[in-house]
Amino acid sequence: MLTRAIELKPDYADAYTNRGVAYADQGKLDTAIQDFSKAIKLKPDDPEAYNNRGATYYLKGELDTAIQDYSTAIKLKPDYPKAYFNRGNAYEDQGKLEQAVRDWQKAIELEPELLAEEIIKKIKRFQRSGE
Repeated sequence: MLTRAIELKPDYADAYTNRGVAYADQGKLDTAIQDFSKAIKLKPDDPEAYNNRGATYYLKGELDTAIQDYSTAIKLKPDYPKAYFNRGNAYEDQGKLEQAVRDWQKAIELEPELLAEEIIKKIKRFQRSGE
């Protein structure tokens, strides 16, 4: 269906973003990244496309690239809690725990219900490890 939408309207960025999500869910990460990149080319001010591409790079273990995309999403939409949460997870995986906690706290500040329990557990674990 999304492929058909793209065939009918090849400059419809949201269709590429949505199809990219579907490909990522199927484990077709490189294909998903191609679709997210096409969406970004068509609509370079779309923070969702950057966040989704970042999440896909994260799944591939390309943390620096994921962080770049999350940071771009945040620059485009400074009140985007999912991008802060995702970037925090990438920082955690890099061992940059202070940066991770800062991003998780910002995510909670922006949207208190957003995975608050999971974020609070991560913050507490970090605080215990720093004692």
